[in-house]
Amino acid sequence: MERIPYPPADSFPPELPPANMLRMWSHSPATLRPGLGLGTACITALSISPALREALALYCSVKFDCDYIWTRHTDDAKNAGLTEDHFRALKDRNIQSLQVWSEQEVAFLVFLNDVIDKPEASDEALNEARKWFDDRQVVEIITAQGFYYMWARIATTLRVGLDTGLEGDDRKAKQWATGS
Repeated sequence: MERIPYPPADSFPPELPPANMLRMWSHSPATLRPGLGLGTACITALSISPALREALALYCSVKFDCDYIWTRHTDDAKNAGLTEDHFRALKDRNIQSLQVWSEQEVAFLVFLNDVIDKPEASDEALNEARKWFDDRQVVEIITAQGFYYMWARIATTLRVGLDTGLEGDDRKAKQWATGS
């Protein structure tokens, strides 16, 4: 059960799908559109591969203990090529196994883990990531985990309920966030 009530329906932007997270976030109208714009960029416009974007979202969901993110990204992760072995490894925080991950993916996940766990990622993790990712991508990784941290804390602190039956409504939220 959510810890604060969802806003009244008449205060929710009618252009948005009625996802529980969006409903809860609409308590803060000043941050809703820009926040969704950042989220849309993290999902659709990063230069890292779709598989890595989804691995990032899922690993953040594990690190931030947020079922909402895991649930919302599982199908997209499958569509991007992640397998049950990847899901299990992420849930187990097994991010260095070359039986599951490529060297590039290990560098990505170790760097991501450092960014999440420390105020400053280690030189070793950053340097290994930079062997595989350009400076733009390094900043994208940092930015995307920041978005998922914010999303997770709204979901977990306020106990936002999981959605059912909203498949395909993400497009409406993306259009609203970007004004297109």
